[in-house]
Amino acid sequence: MRRPRSWRIPTSASARIACQRTNAAPAWYGRSDILEWLLERGAPLEAHNTYGGTVLDGTCWGAANAPVPGVDYPAIVERLCRAGADLGAVGPFPTGVVAIDEVLDRYRGG
Repeated sequence: MRRPRSWRIPTSASARIACQRTNAAPAWYGRSDILEWLLERGAPLEAHNTYGGTVLDGTCWGAANAPVPGVDYPAIVERLCRAGADLGAVGPFPTGVVAIDEVLDRYRGG
């Protein structure tokens, strides 16, 4: 009988915020612990996923189109903004999620 494989997070400083088709998986699913872990190790915020989006863009899209119940998206977006995520990568803006748009406006200087 085969043992199931466990999902392992890369430990290198160039670890990517990635999960199969989206680089926003930890943020989208509210895994702040994994997101923090990746950010502490220098995970690139501007790496593009299969759909061409960044972690911030993918998180905003997920919050607007397929939100996971119980996830504090404004706090995650705030953390990504503090980490230096490119606000210009979010499209469309406004996202349609008022709390997220307020966070983005604050960082855009609006």
